[in-house]
Amino acid sequence: MNQLPIGFLAAVLIVSLGVSSCDSVDEAVNVVERGIDDITSESNRWQTVLKQVANDLPKEVSETIRQDAQQLATRSIAQSGVEFRCNTDFLGDRAIQSLQRLRSRLDGSKIPPLSPAFCHVSPDTIDLKASPDGWSKVTFHGYDMDSKDKDEALLGFDLVLGDGSTVPVDNSLIDRTTHYQVTVRVRSIANQLHEKKVSKIRARWQGYNGILPEVGVLEWQPRRKPVSHDIGRTSYMPPKVGRGDRDFSTHDDEHMSVQCQAELRLAENGSSIQSRVNLWAKEQRRDWTEVSGWSDWATAYSSPQGWRIVSYRPNSNSQHRENINSQGKKVYSRPGGEVVSRFEVWGDQGGDEAGTWTKVEAFWRPIDIEIEEELPAWLAK
Repeated sequence: MNQLPIGFLAAVLIVSLGVSSCDSVDEAVNVVERGIDDITSESNRWQTVLKQVANDLPKEVSETIRQDAQQLATRSIAQSGVEFRCNTDFLGDRAIQSLQRLRSRLDGSKIPPLSPAFCHVSPDTIDLKASPDGWSKVTFHGYDMDSKDKDEALLGFDLVLGDGSTVPVDNSLIDRTTHYQVTVRVRSIANQLHEKKVSKIRARWQGYNGILPEVGVLEWQPRRKPVSHDIGRTSYMPPKVGRGDRDFSTHDDEHMSVQCQAELRLAENGSSIQSRVNLWAKEQRRDWTEVSGWSDWATAYSSPQGWRIVSYRPNSNSQHRENINSQGKKVYSRPGGEVVSRFEVWGDQGGDEAGTWTKVEAFWRPIDIEIEEELPAWLAK
C-alpha cells in the first residue's frame, strides 16, 4: 500500500485548524513538534510515534485528521529494502518540512514549495567501460519527488559536461513511477555520454536547499597493449613473362639479374597486417628469359575481435637486387629495421626454370605490434 506523505497530513491539518481556536492550533503544533523530536532521536520508532501523534491531537481537531494521521502511521510503502530505509531515515525531515509549511500558513507568510528529499541512487556510478546491463537506467529514491519547484517545474536532470556546462535530459527519458521513485533511462544516450565527455548526471530542482544528488560517469578510454607475432616465411614463384624460352642460362660471363621485394601494410580498417613478396628475374644475354610478379596480399596477423592495430615494427619494406652467374640457391641477408631478415632465391638449375623452379622465399622478422581497444557497440551511434 502507498504511504500518505506527511505533507498531506499537514495540508488537511491546515484546513481543519482554520475553524479551530488559537489554543487548538498551538496545541496541535506542539503535538506535531514533539512527534518530530521523537522521530529525529529514534527514527526506527516512526510508526509508533505517528500513532501517538494521531492519538494526542486536540479534541477540537476533526476526526478526519486523526484518521489521516493513523493511516500515515499504519500504511507502509509498497516496497522493501532501499524504499523502507528511505522511510526510516528521512521521515523526520519530511515532518519538519511539513511543519514549516503549516507555520507559514498560520502566520500568513508564503508557503515554500515542498522540496523533494533524496536518500538513495542506484547505481551511484555509470562505468562506460562496462556493459550497459548494469547501468541502463538510474533510479533516484526519496520522498515528494513529484513536487514542483518555484518555476512550477517537476524534478529534472542535467548532463554535466567536462567543462562544467550542462545539457538537460529530455523528459521522454524520465519515468516518474511514484512520488518516491524517479528513473532516468540512460542506455539510449550512452553515445552522448561518451562523445560529450559527460562527467555527471545531476538532479535539478530550482530553490532546493541542499546538495542535489548526482551520479558519476566514468569515461571510456581505449586500452592499449603490445603483441609480438612471428610471421614465418613466404614462398613465391612468379610466372614467365616476355620473350625467350624457359631456361635461364648462367655462366661466369653470362648472368641473370634478379630483384626481390617484401612488403607489409596495415589494412584500411586496422584489423590486420598484410604481406606480399615480389620476384623479377631476367637473362641479360641470349634470348632474355624473364619471370616477374607479386604474390597476392595475405593476412600476416589479425587483431582480436574488438581491437584494432595502431602500429607495428619493423615497418621498413625490404628490397634486394643482385646478378646471378651460377646455379643453385642464393641467400641475401638484409639489415636490421627491415621487415625481412633474408631472401633466398632459386634462379638457375640447368634446364627449364621459368614458371616451374625459379622462386623467392622471404624470411620475415618477428613484428612488435601495438593494438588498441575499439569503441564498444553500446557507445557507438
